[in-house]
Amino acid sequence: MRQWAGVALLFLLFLLLIAIAIAAATTPIDTRQRLADAAPIVEAEPDPAPAETPRPILTPVRVVAEVTPPVEEAPAPLETPEAEMWETSPPISAPDGEDAKKEPARLRMHVLSEDHAWAFGDSNEVVRNGMRVSISSLVDDEYFRTELCASPAVVALGTASSEGSQSLNHALAKARSETLARAIKDSAAACEEPPRVFAANLGKNKNPYVCPDGGVCHDLTAYQRRVAVVSLTDFGAAPDMATALRQAAAKVEAEDGRLFTDFKLTDYDLFEEAPVEQL
Repeated sequence: MRQWAGVALLFLLFLLLIAIAIAAATTPIDTRQRLADAAPIVEAEPDPAPAETPRPILTPVRVVAEVTPPVEEAPAPLETPEAEMWETSPPISAPDGEDAKKEPARLRMHVLSEDHAWAFGDSNEVVRNGMRVSISSLVDDEYFRTELCASPAVVALGTASSEGSQSLNHALAKARSETLARAIKDSAAACEEPPRVFAANLGKNKNPYVCPDGGVCHDLTAYQRRVAVVSLTDFGAAPDMATALRQAAAKVEAEDGRLFTDFKLTDYDLFEEAPVEQL
C-alpha cells in the first residue's frame, strides 16, 4: 500500500513540475498582453504639413517701352549737281584754226570739276568724291548732252600724271582719250544731229610732283589726271582740229594763265604734236 502511495506521490510531483513548466512558458505572453491592454493607445502624429510658401507681393511697375534710337547712317557722298559737275569755258577763238570758209574756229572747253580725276593706272574709271565710277555715267547726263548736241564736233582729251615712265603714260593717256570718246559718242547718239567725235592724246604731265614723304601720293597728283573735252561752235566745214585745239588753248593760257584751276593743257608733253583722230 505504501508502495502505491509513493508512486502516486511521484506522479503528483511530475504533474506539478509539468504545471510549473507550462506556467513559466506562458507567463511572459500573458504579462505582455496585460501590459498592452493597460497601456493607453497613442496615435502616431501625422507628418507636419509643408509650410506654405508666401506669395510674392507684386508691386506695380510702370513699364516704359524701349525706343531704339535710329541708327545714324553714314552720309552719302556729296553729289555734284549736273550743271556744276562740268566746268565750261566761254567760247575761245582760234584765229589760225579756220575752216574752208576761212572762218575762225570757236571752241568751248569742258573739264570735270576738281573732285573728279582718272583713277590712277586705269583708263576706264574715274574717281569721284573718293568713289570709282564709270566715265559713261559722267557724260550721259542732260546738261552735258545738251552741250554735245549743240556742237558739230567734240574732242576727248587723254591725260596722264607725271608718275611712271613716259611710254607707259603715253599709252595710258591715249587709252583714256579713246574711252572718253566712245562714251561721248554713245551719249551723243541721242542728239538729233550727233557731233563728230575725235580723240586727242595729250600725254604725260611735264611737272614732276614730289610727295611730302618721298613716297607715292596718287591722291595729290589727281589734278594732273583731269577729264577734259573740247567742243566746237560756230564751225561750218571740217576744221583742222589739232591746230584749232592747240592755238585756242595756248592763246587763252598765255593771256589769262589757266582756263581751269590746276589744269593747263600746255603742261602735257604731247600737246604740241598729238594728232586728233576721229572715231
